[in-house]
Amino acid sequence: MELKLRAATADDYQQLGEMNRQLSDDEQSRNPMNAAQMADRMEKWLHEGWQGILFELNSAIVGYSIFKIGSDYYDPSIPEVHLRQFLIVREQRGQGLGRQAMRSLVETVFPRGAVIHLDVLATNPRGLRFWQSVGFQHYSTAMKFTTPST
Repeated sequence: MELKLRAATADDYQQLGEMNRQLSDDEQSRNPMNAAQMADRMEKWLHEGWQGILFELNSAIVGYSIFKIGSDYYDPSIPEVHLRQFLIVREQRGQGLGRQAMRSLVETVFPRGAVIHLDVLATNPRGLRFWQSVGFQHYSTAMKFTTPST
């Protein structure tokens, strides 16, 4: 099974929104947007310099990634990738497609020598295990605190 990568286009906004909703549900995100609102947000992001790649298997879309390529703040000679979203649809998980998609991004899309950053919600232990299994390591811990409402 050969996974193919292709750049997202305006024709993909709706499907990207639907997959983004699935991603938010899977990671138990607090994001209240529906799929249509997420599709609108995808359009905005792709016009603001984010890139979208769709993962296809036998001409069917099985996942996607949204990322932005830049450079390291302290050493601009080091390329940096902010990997904002990455998803393999539920029905296709467990077949190694996530690993294959990530490997293809690294080998064919991301700059050589790039440092890739991503956030994993604490409510998504399965996602954390996946990212660790493909070589990502803890770099920082984001924390939050809510003050009393009264």
